[in-house]
Amino acid sequence: IIDSVDQFTCSDVTNCVHAFAKLDTFDHRVLHRLGVRAADLLSEFEGYELILVLHSFAKLRFGQGPMYECLFAELEARVLRGDDLNSRSVTTALDAIRRKPVGNRLLLLHSLAKRFDEDLSTCSVTAATLGGWSLVELGEIGAVPGLGQRVLEHLQRFENMTQENLFHVRHFVKSYQIKAEME
Repeated sequence: IIDSVDQFTCSDVTNCVHAFAKLDTFDHRVLHRLGVRAADLLSEFEGYELILVLHSFAKLRFGQGPMYECLFAELEARVLRGDDLNSRSVTTALDAIRRKPVGNRLLLLHSLAKRFDEDLSTCSVTAATLGGWSLVELGEIGAVPGLGQRVLEHLQRFENMTQENLFHVRHFVKSYQIKAEME
């Protein structure tokens, strides 16, 4: 695989890095080449591909500041430009920031928080809990006034949640309540 990385398309890079993250597998040489290739193709990635590459590297805890700075800068430019991102993309981006905070990205974080709030009604249980929990963990649930309460209200609308959904909802609620008590 390492010999063909230079020929990879954006989709190839995304799928490969995401597969490493899903399998929790680590090959430093291959991941390094994939990071270099991602930087080469940066402007060609679709929005969700860029976010998935960023999230996958963060999930693996692979790479140094410059690689993340490059990826986050591209994401920030797209978000500020108003590129269309669905609720899943926004919550995945928030989780990537939670996993690998880089530099001063408050503008990006607050823009994503606002988008999350705007799209909350379209969020699945998983997306709502992931986005809300990421903002709580980052200390930015208050970036959009009333957002935490709206996430709680949104989650109450779901019936027949799986055990995994219930676990994540309880985790969000507990984290949010602790954060609220500390303020």
